[in-house]
Amino acid sequence: PGAAETVPLGQLAQLGAVHIDEGRGEVLDRAALDLLMGSHLRLASEELRTDEEASRRAFVAGYEVAPLLQDDAEGMHQRLAELPNVLQRPLRWRGSSAMR
Repeated sequence: PGAAETVPLGQLAQLGAVHIDEGRGEVLDRAALDLLMGSHLRLASEELRTDEEASRRAFVAGYEVAPLLQDDAEGMHQRLAELPNVLQRPLRWRGSSAMR
């Protein structure tokens, strides 16, 4: 990739696209983090990995987005519709609230 297709990690952090929480996290290699945050190394590709053990400890589940109603072969929408109203209410949200 050319320079126009890459971005320094430090710039992504400054713009808020990536959050690096040094206060709550643990920096195992300060020199490596400083090198990554500098402007001379640029990201050319990405790979997302999940620490499954850490996810379990933090009670983070692997949720999947429900399919579109017309593509719902597994019946997810029907199962949601059959839930008691007291359980349905927290699962509903106004689409306009996502655009705020």
